[in-house]
Amino acid sequence: MSLSLELIAEFKGKNTVHRVLPDGQIETSCQGTGKIMGIDAMILCTTWGVMSEGLFMGEGTGIITTMAGETVTLQMSSIGVPSRNGGISRGASTQATASDVLMRLNKAICLHEYKTDTTDNWDGKIWEWK
Repeated sequence: MSLSLELIAEFKGKNTVHRVLPDGQIETSCQGTGKIMGIDAMILCTTWGVMSEGLFMGEGTGIITTMAGETVTLQMSSIGVPSRNGGISRGASTQATASDVLMRLNKAICLHEYKTDTTDNWDGKIWEWK
């Protein structure tokens, strides 16, 4: 079996909120702008999870909205590794959309990578696993 990936989205943004929840989970919300499938868009996400043995293991939800008003919702699972320079998070997501232009994402598994600096700015890429 060979793994084939197609880069379908790139975003830049900022983590805007960090909270420790009553059950000890860490919650982070973020927002950013970029492109999905060549279309200008913005992304909003919230992740939550736990730190264990130097890794952040979590889940999240998000929404990508194109400038034309089309939306894609995301369900994500991720593992994050903090470092003195920020951190890196990698994971997978499933998507749902009613947009004709973005419809193929309903059947896709996507992989993502977000690199965050020490001031909570991040760069993210999303690939479609084919």
